Amino acid sequence: MIQGLKDWLYLFNSGQDFQSYNRFGAHEVSPGKWSFLVWAPHAQQIKVVGDFNDWRGSPLTRQGETGCWYGELAAQKGQLYKYKVVGPDGATHEKIDPYGFGFERKPGSAARLLDIPRIKWHDDSWLSKRSKWRPYAEPLAIYEVHLGSFIRDTHAGPDGGYMTYQDAIDKLIPYVKELGYTHIEFLPLMEHPLDASWGYQLMGYFAPTSRFGDPADFLRFVDAAHVAGLGIIMDWVPGHFIKNTDMLAQFDGTPTFEYTDPHRAENVRWGTWNFDLGKAQVQSFLISSAMYWLDHCHLDGLRVDAVSNMLYMDYDAGKENDRNRFGGRDNLEGIAFLKQLNTKVFAKHPR
Repeated sequence: MIQGLKDWLYLFNSGQDFQSYNRFGAHEVSPGKWSFLVWAPHAQQIKVVGDFNDWRGSPLTRQGETGCWYGELAAQKGQLYKYKVVGPDGATHEKIDPYGFGFERKPGSAARLLDIPRIKWHDDSWLSKRSKWRPYAEPLAIYEVHLGSFIRDTHAGPDGGYMTYQDAIDKLIPYVKELGYTHIEFLPLMEHPLDASWGYQLMGYFAPTSRFGDPADFLRFVDAAHVAGLGIIMDWVPGHFIKNTDMLAQFDGTPTFEYTDPHRAENVRWGTWNFDLGKAQVQSFLISSAMYWLDHCHLDGLRVDAVSNMLYMDYDAGKENDRNRFGGRDNLEGIAFLKQLNTKVFAKHPR
């Protein structure tokens, strides 16, 4: 086990690593050499498959009893990769990297070797002003938008007329400013495979969608909005996730991110899986996602979607009689998660 990894993984497995994206996923440790770290506690074997090994697979090493797998491989920035996971039943499935920082364009779902994107920021004045802002005493006017359908030309080009993040700088920011709004709220811009979901069935909890450009382009959009005096809020979905079998579902061949109980795992209303919000590793994963968007991407807020689904055990169709161990309808794990989320976020971002 590499130096320091044992302590990091202890925090992750305790539900206390809220910057786990600094370690999990793929990171360039030296020119042409990348580290890979993934959580898959019940897997028998994990290999990284990608452009750099002709998709044949290079094995990762199990890190003791931590449930995590680590390895370092020769690769180049921009190459595509997935994990080939052998479950406890011997079945093999290719899976996305849950911590991928960028993905290929749909319909593909492989992550790209991009590491955490970085730009030169110009929004110091905005951040200083924000630190003095009184959010409960000053006016707020929010323009809500789905970037995938804003000024979309459905007849233009093979991409169906998607805007780019640069287009949003040129067209959306001036438009919203002219209307007199203070903030833009986006329907989820995290990576998702299906346009029809409007971004609410996520696969990439650390990746801006590739529909509109590279992750660094997204950061440049946020920077430009701040320079123009606009805050950026984004919808974020920590309660449930997409069922696609090459994504988070049954990640190590068993329920990993979702509940072990199929009744609780199944989200009938939306055709998704519910996160097991009582699982420590899921808490580390999701709160790290929130921190990534707020810390690294400079977002001014997250609008948490589908809170009722996390608060009440009887919210979903077919679960009208579900009750907690005390006989009540409250989802105790969901409530505890939301308290933890708010405590950690507001401790670092009080405004």
